[in-house]
Amino acid sequence: MAEVGYIYFDMDGVLSDFARGVKELLHLEPRDQEHSTAESDEELFGAMRNYPHFYDSLEPIPGSIEIFEELYAEYGDRCRILSGIPKPRRGIVTAAEDKNSWVRRYLPEGVIVHTVSRAEKKDFVHNRNDILIDDYTKNISEWETAGGTGVHCTSSEELKNKLTEMGILHKR
Repeated sequence: MAEVGYIYFDMDGVLSDFARGVKELLHLEPRDQEHSTAESDEELFGAMRNYPHFYDSLEPIPGSIEIFEELYAEYGDRCRILSGIPKPRRGIVTAAEDKNSWVRRYLPEGVIVHTVSRAEKKDFVHNRNDILIDDYTKNISEWETAGGTGVHCTSSEELKNKLTEMGILHKR
């Protein structure tokens, strides 16, 4: 990739360890978001409603902060957070506040954070040079359909390799 527009990082499953939080904090088995059901969603969101500031309590995924910081050092404020928050009917009223607090704690000062509904992520595409790094394939597909470049993230190591292959992250 010759030029980079904006690099948007999802949080849950990319930077913050959502699955670990579900297991350790909520005492549930992490759900596969690709195949969730209304019943599994309600169980998850019910437990989250009963755990104050759940999103702010998540641990970083090992290696993820370093990748973000390396890109931020090179691309500055073109490196941003684009994270989905639950629909209001789910009752997780502190989700946006919690995600902003998490970013302030773990990422460099001044990082721009966009918290939006999942379906709104694609609205941030301006051209093919805008990159979304996300663990949810539906988000990647919608991003690419809107004209951007999607990078599906399943681990920090795989993400590092993909970004290096794309010429966005440089080997040190």
